[in-house]
Amino acid sequence: MRIIFFLLLLFSLNSIGAQTRQYYNQYMLNPGMFNPANMDIFTKYGTTVVYHNDYLGSSYAPLSFGVYSYFNRRPHQGIAGSIINDNFGKYNQAEIAANYSYKIFSRNAGGYCHSFGFRVGFTQRYLNSTSLYYPSLVKDQVTDPTLGESSIAKFGFNVGFGYAFVTDKWDVNFSMPQLIGNRMPASSVDSMPSRTVNDMIANNNFFLSLGYKHRYDKDWYVFYPTMF
Repeated sequence: MRIIFFLLLLFSLNSIGAQTRQYYNQYMLNPGMFNPANMDIFTKYGTTVVYHNDYLGSSYAPLSFGVYSYFNRRPHQGIAGSIINDNFGKYNQAEIAANYSYKIFSRNAGGYCHSFGFRVGFTQRYLNSTSLYYPSLVKDQVTDPTLGESSIAKFGFNVGFGYAFVTDKWDVNFSMPQLIGNRMPASSVDSMPSRTVNDMIANNNFFLSLGYKHRYDKDWYVFYPTMF
């Protein structure tokens, strides 16, 4: 049965395209950044720091920095917070968020935990529009357009949800951490000043991860293959 499930999941990925932010590359170490329901049930508190810089010699290389901390108020509640900053040359996105998780434990079948999470955050997006360049238009000898604004700053709140199933061996996560994160206040250059709920969901990111932990030598070594 496990082999059939794995093959179905593997073949379903053939037609899926996705774009993820840099700190998601370390999702095994900081699941709370993409799933507000997941706070390590085996520890009381913890902190993860992520720093990622592509191509150090380029001034336009993606640079990401994030800090995530959690605290478990045993037995059922947990709180967490994160600060994340992404910079892509002249574009920057900063985010501050708080997570709340409620856990339901069971001792059946060796013990497991269902947890449900809620996330609320504040996001700011900034663009230095004077640096925009359209090489295809210049090649065709067409005037390079301008937006009429030297900079564009948009900010707003976002809300997300998540679910996690955790045992000493299994980790399953499903989340939509920024369900309304695409609904930013309109600016003078917006072609769509308002969006429907369907628009927001269609443009959002949904995450599903599955991991299995092989534990050795009284948990001193853990081999953790995952799919994300």
